[in-house]
Amino acid sequence: MPDSVSKVKRAELIAHLAELDHIIENQTANVKFAVERCELAPKLTVRLEGLKEVRRLDLSAFGHLLGKNIDKDELGNSSR
Repeated sequence: MPDSVSKVKRAELIAHLAELDHIIENQTANVKFAVERCELAPKLTVRLEGLKEVRRLDLSAFGHLLGKNIDKDELGNSSR
């Protein structure tokens, strides 16, 4: 192989490896993000359930304070 062709081939291989390194860095960041999101998901679920429980308790307390059941129409979206 002539010297000029080997230099071009070497440059192509270096460029290919640089691009591969870039892809690996991006994928590493994507995996880290996904792992963080998966760890966050249970916390968000617990928070959501806590909010639903607070809403249920508030609804019950309001009903006791008013001395009646609150109409679902008064609440808007009561299916939460």
